[in-house]
Parts: sequence; structure tokens; C-alpha cells
Amino acid sequence: PMATLLAVFAIFLAQAAGHGHPSSMYSMIHKAQTRENKLDSRSERVFNAQKLAEDPNFPWYNWTLPRAQRISLLLNAMTIDEKIGQIGSVAPAIPRLAVPSYEYWSEAAHGVAWAGKATVFPASIGLGATFDTELLHKIGLTIAVEGRAKHTDRVNRTGKSDTFYGLSFFAPNINIFRDPRWGRGQETYGEDPFLTGELAVALITGMQNATDSQTYVSVVATAKHFAAYNLESNFADGGTDGQYRLRFDANVSHTDLIQTYFPAFRAAVERANVHSVMCSYNAVNGFPMCASPLLQSVLRETFGFDGFVVSDCGAVGFMVSEHKWVKTVAEAAARAVNAGVDLCCGDEYGQLSSALSQHLVAESTINQALTRVLEARFALGMFDPQSRVPLANLTLAAVDTRASRALALEAAEKSIVLLRNVGNILPLKNPKKIAVVGPLANRTAAMLSNYPGCSPLTDTDFQVDPSCTLVNPLQGITARATRAGVAVTYAQGCDINTNRTDGFAAALAAARGADVVVAVMGIITCQETGEQCIEAEALDRVNITLPGKQLAFLQQLQQVNPNIVLVYINGGPISEPWASRTLPALVELWYPGEEGGTALANMLFGDYNPSGRLPMTLVESTAQLPEYLDMHMALPPGRTHRYLTQSPMYTFGFGLSYSTWKYENLRVTPLRASPATTLSIAIDAVHLSGPSALETVQVYVALLDAPTGANVSVPVQELKAFTRITITPGTTTPATLSLPISSLALVDATGALVVLPGRYQVWVGGAGPHWQTAYTDGAAVASPLSTVVTVSQ
Repeated sequence: PMATLLAVFAIFLAQAAGHGHPSSMYSMIHKAQTRENKLDSRSERVFNAQKLAEDPNFPWYNWTLPRAQRISLLLNAMTIDEKIGQIGSVAPAIPRLAVPSYEYWSEAAHGVAWAGKATVFPASIGLGATFDTELLHKIGLTIAVEGRAKHTDRVNRTGKSDTFYGLSFFAPNINIFRDPRWGRGQETYGEDPFLTGELAVALITGMQNATDSQTYVSVVATAKHFAAYNLESNFADGGTDGQYRLRFDANVSHTDLIQTYFPAFRAAVERANVHSVMCSYNAVNGFPMCASPLLQSVLRETFGFDGFVVSDCGAVGFMVSEHKWVKTVAEAAARAVNAGVDLCCGDEYGQLSSALSQHLVAESTINQALTRVLEARFALGMFDPQSRVPLANLTLAAVDTRASRALALEAAEKSIVLLRNVGNILPLKNPKKIAVVGPLANRTAAMLSNYPGCSPLTDTDFQVDPSCTLVNPLQGITARATRAGVAVTYAQGCDINTNRTDGFAAALAAARGADVVVAVMGIITCQETGEQCIEAEALDRVNITLPGKQLAFLQQLQQVNPNIVLVYINGGPISEPWASRTLPALVELWYPGEEGGTALANMLFGDYNPSGRLPMTLVESTAQLPEYLDMHMALPPGRTHRYLTQSPMYTFGFGLSYSTWKYENLRVTPLRASPATTLSIAIDAVHLSGPSALETVQVYVALLDAPTGANVSVPVQELKAFTRITITPGTTTPATLSLPISSLALVDATGALVVLPGRYQVWVGGAGPHWQTAYTDGAAVASPLSTVVTVSQ
């Protein structure tokens, strides 16, 4: 089955590499999987764990024994060929040992994916905009519950766990959104290592620990992709290779690895005890990551990771075909398992028999890999009576419930970032007629990001799974307006990415007679549809502007009716200076999930006070970005808010509210500290106007006495703490945070990660210290207060 799935995956990759818009990856895999299910149904039935627990011939089912002993007993009962079969992502059944088959590949980027109906949350980049760890934890719990329910239903109905219906999820993606043109940035929590780490810990602990069980994990989360993976194509540098990621050798400095690319993975391992880590397609400094010594020296020895490493799908074979690093698949498989890749997503580990005969790998190494993989299956309760395993008896009634939809709505609302609101055009002031226009206003599938639930069913039918209910912007606005007695007219106006203008006239006519125009513009991902897609896995953007005729349409629209609320739907940021200077309101909606339209309507009508903050720096244009293929963070003009030395359009952490407040009474103690000190931070937010509001109090730090040296790269600012508070009218709301000085460690001239002595400026407030730009004139943001802390050795 995996050979067929990977063949289909290869077609998907080839389409992108050839500049074509890939068809729905989900539907291709679904078709292949359906064919394989008809061919391979023997020996797949789940064995009766309750009876086997009492059978001395199968002691690994005896749940009263220590888990390590049970795993050892099972491993020792296997032949070498059986062992090799169990470290591929499609592990076949071993009937003589009563070992059921299991398929490891499941997805959950923003809810359980590619398995039919599920709760669809906003894209991860939207979740990053929430700055809300409690919310992410609840989403993780929902993924665990729905994943368990779908797995149980599938096993009960078919007797086996198919691809995408297992309990091992290849999520979350905790790579750093290094450049806004990256097609998979939508899957991440943004550009900041600290924010990414905090949200990853919250989601992973929710996924893996959905119950209080000390024995079992709810599902297995996978932190991906280790490491320094953040490009698909070389188009932005003038290349023609849509799959450059498969052969890209990232030249990454020791400092950037330590300060930017590793921290989120370290947090996932040390604080969330993530059970799985995926190695990436790219190479780093000469070594394909799925054969890199960093897997042992950093991931296991430095971070203390004790779970299993899985290759990205096909990555082991790509060492031969793409990286040209070794000549045979047998050698690639040996290099990978020797480096610490325990599970191969693909069939390349089938060549380990050949590698053994060539003395390229030892059986003890295969045993070690299998031990780690089996540990996860035992932790999931797959060899125990299901009556003992929490969540094992859930039904599909637990999927997309009223409570989970309410959580999806909360997430979509909290992800919305209000970037511009000149003259307080929002919330809407009792309009009589609203015109809704734009290519994404009535495109329901645009609520989905990469790896979605409720996916489009075929390559050509771009409607979502009919068992799902997704609310698009037009539907949400119409429903809310109807309750208020407000008329709504709709005309699309333009396409996403064509040169057609024949729809302009109807939309301009609708706008001419309206009190306000809501223009829903942006881009879509290729996993949503293939047609007119702009960003996706295997497709990076060349620029960050609106494609097609969207800007021209907006400019004509503004001439007809200047009261425009521009709403962006997108994963990677969109930068249109004209719109940000001219139009009165700008709203970032991201790919908002199943309740996106409802969330937008609630925000527009004032039922929800926007609280999202940008998880990305929104640069003015690509001129503010370094060379795309250069991985150095400090390369002028600098990447992300941590290194950018120019003023962008909107800064990381920026976002407006319908309310105003100010900060006062900053208290930071002590002001003289050592690396062992934890700072106590307190500040007061004083409400000035508007309704109750959610605020994200952000703490930024910068080393003022920056040293020099070959390895030294001191950020201009770093996010080091944040918290969410509710500010109510007529009150002063305190916020308290703590900041360990040890978290300020940077790489010194010797290459060591240490807290450098000197003066550190600490800013505390509702945005970063440099939030004021040419595009925020008049914006009501509570500017941060600051003080200086001196750190000695």
C-alpha cells in the first residue's frame, strides 16, 4: 500500500516541479488507498487483546508486565524480516505473533485531516496570531478525541487502521516562517522561535495527554520538520525547480541553528515530551537531515529526546535520487537508520535486508529503532484490552460536535488581526446595505489550509466534503446582516489569479449603492484546489502582492465607494502598500477554518472585539527581504522582527482593537541580575474607551552591549514572554509575567550558548518596541514601556 501511496505522492510532487498546479493530493491518495484496500485485506483483523492477555504464548499482551519487558519479548520473537517490516510507515500484520497491521501516516495540521468530516480550525498561521496557549491546548484535546473516534470507527468497521486513520499524527509543523514567500508557512505558527515553541508545547500536550492517564498517550504528536526546513521552490531566486526542497543543501550557521531553528524543537522535547520528530527533506551543511549527525548530537544527546524519529515521506529515497548523496537505496536506508531514523515513511527500509548482507548496518541498530517505534504503539494501548485504554471506545458522535464548533469559532475570532481602522469604520455603524465582493467571498473551500479536514473530494470538484458544514464570508455576513435587518448584495468582481475583468461592472454597481463594501481578496493553497492556486507544499511565491487583477479591481472599487473593508484570506502574508495607505479598514482573516465566515461577521458587526496579533512581520515589499535561498538570519536587511533593520509595513505582534487603553506603572525586579535570576514583571493596563477587550501583553528584550565575534549574531529584539488579559471598561487591569535570565542566552564568540553579560533593554506592552511605521499613523496601540536590566556573570 505505501508503495502505491508514494507513487501517487511522486505524481503530486512532479506536477508542482513542472509549474503545473497540483491536483488535490488528498483525492489522489484516497483513490490509491481505495484500490489497495480491495487488494490487501488479509491478516489485517485486530486481535482480541483481552483473550491474548491470558495466553502464555503471547506474553507481550500481558498488560501486568512492565512495558519494556513486553516490548523486548515481542522483538525477540520476530525474525529479522519481520523487524524490518515493522519500521516502515505501513507495518504489516504478523499473524503468528498476533501483531495487527498499523499505518503510521495521519495528519492534523489544524484538526484531523484527510479522513472525512472533522472539526476544521484556522490554519496554524492563524492560530499563531492568537498568542493563546490555552486555546491551542484545547485544540490539541479536540484532535486527540476526534482522532481516537475516527480510528476506533475505522477499525470496528474494516478491521484495520488505514492511512490517515491511525493515531500517529505528523503534526505540528514547528518550522520557522523565515520568508513570507514560503508556500508552507501557512502550516506554521509564524516567524518567532519563542512563540512557536510556546504554542507547540500547548498543542502537543493537549494531543498526547487528553486524559489524566499516566500509562497511555491519547495520540502521538510529531514535531516536524527537523531542521532548518522553510522553502519548497527556487522560483524566487529565478529558478525553475518546484521541488528544490528535495535537494536543497541549507548552509546554516551554528548560531542560526541554535538561536532560530532549534529552539521550538527543544521546547517540544523538553517541555511537551513529544513522542515523535520528523526529519526533513533538505540537507543542512552537507548532510541530508534524515542521515544527519544532528539527530543524535542535538536531538537525543542535547535535548534528551527518547521517542522515535520518522523520515518525511520519501526522504530516504531522495538521498539517492535528489541529493545524489549515496548511490543505492540500501545505502541510504543504512545511513538513515544508523543516524537514528527509526521509522521510514516509505518503503525504502525494505532494502535493509540488503544493507545487512553488505554489513552497512547491524541488527542491533534495527532492534533499537524497532524498540522506539513499538514503545509508541504500546503507549497508545494497541496491545492492551481496549476497556483499559482511555478514549478507545469513542464513536463518531464525538466528531465536529457543538462544543468543537464553538471552539473553532473562538479560534477563528481570536486569529483575526485588525490592521487598519481609519475613522473607526469598524465595527459597522448600522448600515442599511452591505456589498460583499471579491473572489474569496463565496469560496467555501478557501476556509481550508494545507492538510485540512473536510477536504475537496475530487481533483475537479472543489466543493468540500458534503458531510461538513463550513461557513464562508458571504454566508456569515448574510446570516448576521439578516438578523439585523441589513440588506446584502454580492458580486464576485474578479478572479483570484486571472486577467479577466468582465466581472468588474456588476461588482462596481453593487458597491455604488451600498453603505459599506466588504471586499474579500487574497490567495488560496493548492491543497484547497488546484485552480488558480498561489501557495502550497511544493509551491513558493515569487512575490507577496495580490495576484491577477485583484488590485486593479480594488482601485476601481475605491473610486465608486471609498468605504471599503478589505479582508485578506491567505496563509503567507500579502503586502499591498496602496491598499494599506488608502482604504479605511484592513482585516487579516488567514485561512480561518469551518467557522471563518461567522467569525468575520461577528467581528465586523462588533459582536467580537478583535484581539489577534501578527505572528509575522509584514514587510512593505520583497525589497525588504534578503536573497531567498540564503538561510542567514542577519543577512541585510535582516530576516523576521528579530533581525530586520528597516521599518516594515506592520510589525510582528501588531494588531488593533475596538478599544483603547494605556500602560503604566511598569515594575521589573531585580534590575541587577545574574544568569540564575528570574525577573518578576508587572504592568497595569488602564482602559480608556470601548468595550471589554482581550490584550496580549508582550515582553521584548534586546542586548544593548552587543559583543562581536565570528559566531555572534545579536537580534535587534526578541519576544521572551507574553500573557493574555481581559481589560474591562472603567478598570485598571494588572498583568504579571516572569522572565528567566537564562532564556536570554545567545551564542558567544566560542560557539557556546551562554547568557552574555551587559545591559538589556526590556519592553513591556501591547506591541513590539518599533510598532510605529509609515502605515500605522494614528493607530490606537498602547505603546510599550521599558527599563534596563544589567546582567553580570
